[in-house]
Amino acid sequence: MSKRFKAKKRRKIKKIYVFMLILFICAFVTTFKLMQKLKISESNSDIVEFMLEDANHHLDVSSSNLVKSLGNILFSFNPKEPLSIISDTFLYQDNESSDFKAVFMSNEGSVKTDNIVDENKVDVTKPVVYLYNTHGTEEYSMENREIHNITPNVLFASYVLKEKLTSLNIPTIIEERSVKDYLNSNNLAYYQSYNASRVYFKETMEKYPSLNYFIDIHRDSIKKDASTAVINGVSYAKVMFVVGLDNPGYQSNLDLTNKINDKLKEKYPEISRGISTKKGEDVNGIYNQDLHPHTILIECGGVENTIDEVSNTMNIIGEILSEVINS
Repeated sequence: MSKRFKAKKRRKIKKIYVFMLILFICAFVTTFKLMQKLKISESNSDIVEFMLEDANHHLDVSSSNLVKSLGNILFSFNPKEPLSIISDTFLYQDNESSDFKAVFMSNEGSVKTDNIVDENKVDVTKPVVYLYNTHGTEEYSMENREIHNITPNVLFASYVLKEKLTSLNIPTIIEERSVKDYLNSNNLAYYQSYNASRVYFKETMEKYPSLNYFIDIHRDSIKKDASTAVINGVSYAKVMFVVGLDNPGYQSNLDLTNKINDKLKEKYPEISRGISTKKGEDVNGIYNQDLHPHTILIECGGVENTIDEVSNTMNIIGEILSEVINS
């Protein structure tokens, strides 16, 4: 009788331990799920919009989804295979490029971008340079993405250039509104992106009469060997300037672009891919350069260039622009 009572007692204690273990695992999983929901979106455009607009639209915390997930955990739990709760819930995969690593990797060695991470945005009252991206979603290589913890695209390149120009005492602003959002709101197609950036361009020019240079930063689609230069062991993304000849006043833009390109070739000839002039039915031919005689279109790098190579080049372009503006 005593042995049977002890056996029942041991089984009761074991059930309590199993129940406590399940509660612990559920609490742990719930916490992890919440952390996943609170993580910043991997889309660079979402990150930048958050920083610019000081909004929380990139957060997606749904209590109903969380409860649903917890319910699925409890009802799908197999007591014979307790470890299955981990694999089923965390969707573990041994992949170096997994989302898990992308989110939780260290930021050590990141490119310094004070303007991007600075939560106290400084209002520039009399800017001289306006940076914008007609094709703001054009992305670069995902290499080193884990280190920098940001999806590299042309908007990021604009921030690097802004930081450089600001450090050289040239007040600079970046277009905060999304061309993609404008297209979606007005039922416009991607090829009409210049229509959207034109609206932003004109409004910004009217708001800041002090502006005298307007720079649209793009990315080309060429391969790595054609888009990369190595100087003293350091890799750079090459740049090409584009001037639309269908603009009746194109000569002023071409003169300025020639001045910038000549100075770049004088100091860093390997980085310049020259100037491309475009006109005709199959191209835009204007690129909003008719709005101001100091409008510049820069194509920096290609699809295979890394964020480091683009950053290195933007710092060089900042130096060249500073010399031209102050000359």
